[in-house]
Amino acid sequence: GMDALDTQLFLHIGIGAGNIRCMTFGGSFDKAEFVVAGPALTEAKDCGELAKCGEAILSETVLQLIQPTKPVTRAVPRERMVDGVNLELGYFIIDEMQIRPPMPAQTMRSATLQALRQCDNSLGAVEEAMRRFVPHSISACVDSGQSPKEAEEGRRVTIMFIRLLDIDCEPFDYSKSETVNLIQRCILEIYGLLHRYEGTVSRFQIDDKGTVLKIVFGFPMMAHEDDPVRAVHCAIEIRKALKAIQVQSCVGIATGTTMCGLVGNEVRMEYTAVGSAVILAARLMQNANCSILVNAETMKMSSGSAVFEKICSIKVKGRDAKVPVWRPVETERRMTKKLAPIRDGSHVLGREEELDHLKASMDQYIG
Repeated sequence: GMDALDTQLFLHIGIGAGNIRCMTFGGSFDKAEFVVAGPALTEAKDCGELAKCGEAILSETVLQLIQPTKPVTRAVPRERMVDGVNLELGYFIIDEMQIRPPMPAQTMRSATLQALRQCDNSLGAVEEAMRRFVPHSISACVDSGQSPKEAEEGRRVTIMFIRLLDIDCEPFDYSKSETVNLIQRCILEIYGLLHRYEGTVSRFQIDDKGTVLKIVFGFPMMAHEDDPVRAVHCAIEIRKALKAIQVQSCVGIATGTTMCGLVGNEVRMEYTAVGSAVILAARLMQNANCSILVNAETMKMSSGSAVFEKICSIKVKGRDAKVPVWRPVETERRMTKKLAPIRDGSHVLGREEELDHLKASMDQYIG
């Protein structure tokens, strides 16, 4: 579609089908994560990787399931296959379904939401259970009487992506019960350190590439002047804690201005950060090779409290020029000062003279 700025936006959609496993991790510090893993997500991700702008691609599994709708499809050419896609499966571009599938009068999602609204919350048990899955920064906004909608803004934040891998640097096999128990231990270790450094888990996902967490330092009510420092030291301690339980990790950290706000609708909504710094942090994680990589801005703002070594500039997908990258030396750390207090937004940093002048003008106007 076209927006008010005459910018044309396109979607590319991937659809997969198969078994999934629904899991809840965490529980400490009144925080938990609900995550889904399985072949269905892997198929959908592969289809999404193959889809070009404006295309919807479905897997061979999905095509077999929708045959009663007489779909009109075209096979994805072999030359379009990308690294990491399951080549044993067929992929198809869908143009239309000649027979519209029957839709139920009430979907399972709407039925679930209706049942949730009818639950007895007189003692606050439902709200308490749901709060576990809401980032602390957002629940703090609500508790202070501020709507998360009011916290939609461009913010300077530090983004950290962590990929968890087994001791051989391979993705975990979630069909094994011991894997779930190990990931629970990992999440509890990470929660403990995030509680200390005041970072927020923004997303937790599992796919064929591994187990990935997106963490934000600088969300509303949890922002600090030294968020890059916190992110670097938190990453070093997380890697140390995970190694102790035979888990490897790849970490990418980038600092920059992002748009933070609500994404979604009344059915499903999340407060998240989007922007080039988010993409860069994810790319750095992909190139980390069981280490920590940071961008130039993170290095500059943390150089007084950590030792960094310059890595050769790397080519990052989506950027024309190579990106300079640094790696913190995990065995050498120096905390030269205490961590900065939370910048909760109720006070303005600096500008004392301007504030005094503004207050005097307001008093004069009111008087």
